[in-house]
Amino acid sequence: MSVNLDHATILMTAAYIKNVNDAFGAEGGSALRLLLDSVRLVLAERPPDLIQRDLTLLVPVRGKDATLEAAGYGEVISLADAEAVADQLSQCLDSDCLIAVAPDRSFRFVRLTVAVDHLSIAGDAVVYHRSAGIERIAAGQNDVTVLRLSQFSASAFADPTFSDLDDALDRYGRRARESACEILAPVWEGGADGPRLVLVNKPEHVMRESLFQALSMMLRRADVTREHTVDAEKPVDIRVAWTGTPAEALIEIKWLGRASTAPGSTTPYTNYFAGRAREGADQLANYLDLKKSSSAKQTVLGYLVIFDARRGAVKGPADSLPKTDALRFENDNPQYNPDHAAIRTDFKPPRRWFLQPRQTYFV
Repeated sequence: MSVNLDHATILMTAAYIKNVNDAFGAEGGSALRLLLDSVRLVLAERPPDLIQRDLTLLVPVRGKDATLEAAGYGEVISLADAEAVADQLSQCLDSDCLIAVAPDRSFRFVRLTVAVDHLSIAGDAVVYHRSAGIERIAAGQNDVTVLRLSQFSASAFADPTFSDLDDALDRYGRRARESACEILAPVWEGGADGPRLVLVNKPEHVMRESLFQALSMMLRRADVTREHTVDAEKPVDIRVAWTGTPAEALIEIKWLGRASTAPGSTTPYTNYFAGRAREGADQLANYLDLKKSSSAKQTVLGYLVIFDARRGAVKGPADSLPKTDALRFENDNPQYNPDHAAIRTDFKPPRRWFLQPRQTYFV
């Protein structure tokens, strides 16, 4: 779902204007409009999915100075625009941040060393506060939770990006498990209506095209491309870039299981096991490092997706397997060392889709 943020801001202003007027009179209404515009600008440059710590924005009232108000909480960095704020936020991964907005729409940025009570700030300011994904608007003694207009958005003030992609991948994964996607169905020797034991030669091309087409249809505000060049030797499988924001996702695809080889090969099958998933994780981590070195904006997340077609004791595509062998790897998640998702903030937990065999062929 795409939300018109201009209309959303108008609705939010109308929803909160009484509270700020009650607290600060007409001055409060002007401060609220400046605050909401500023929040939108900042979150357009730094997607809210990437903001893990508390974030507070305030617009002082009653003649208070933005620089002096910010200085009460730590060393102040004066910034001209939201892009500069986003750059500071990208470097502020382990501490909360406070931003005071000046009348000329410039920003006073403070990296906090202690927790801030946003209600105490609201005595002389209109305040936006984000903590653990919950957004609030406070003015005087009034403090209200902001309702989101889209379940897929990480913020009421930003169009969905990574959260929308997460949902799209979850929906696609449910279909992929049953090979229900028409483009994915030919990935099996014997087709999706057969036993689903052995993949065709070079199945990654089918998998990439299937996921590419699905994301292209589901992500309305994004540009989805295949084989995006990051490494000169090998491109990443899929790149997603969203309109109006620097948010970007790199998706690396790997498959596990047995696949037929090309005619004339010395062996009839290629077999990939958990080590292949670990190779994909290391490869994606390298892509992310290369991306960072070529771009000043740190707004890229990496996604590793695993199509898992492993079977136990399978010899060929027409085998009849007992259920225990066919489903031997159903709950066998690869172990990663290093675990990039645990040690990096730009690496999402790997997704593994176990491609189900046809139960009618069990013996």
